[in-house]
Amino acid sequence: MLKVLYIAPLSFNRKQGAGGVETTTENVLEGFSGISGLEIIVLSFRQEYFEDTITKYSDTITVIQKSSTIKNTLYNILFYQRKIIRELIN
Repeated sequence: MLKVLYIAPLSFNRKQGAGGVETTTENVLEGFSGISGLEIIVLSFRQEYFEDTITKYSDTITVIQKSSTIKNTLYNILFYQRKIIRELIN
């Protein structure tokens, strides 16, 4: 089974893209949950926002609630990965 780590954003709702499509943790988890053979590991601080989705797909979603220090470290790693990729492209 393929495992995916999803780091849930601190802000729950965000507008993204030219069309202003709303992206929420719940939308993302719903999309991933439809893929067979995929286990989603969610690193989250605010599980209460998507509790219904977790319950609905409890066989494929595992939630890990970590301290803010670990979460901030992961965010920093992802930020620098994007920065390095941008520099390589340019």
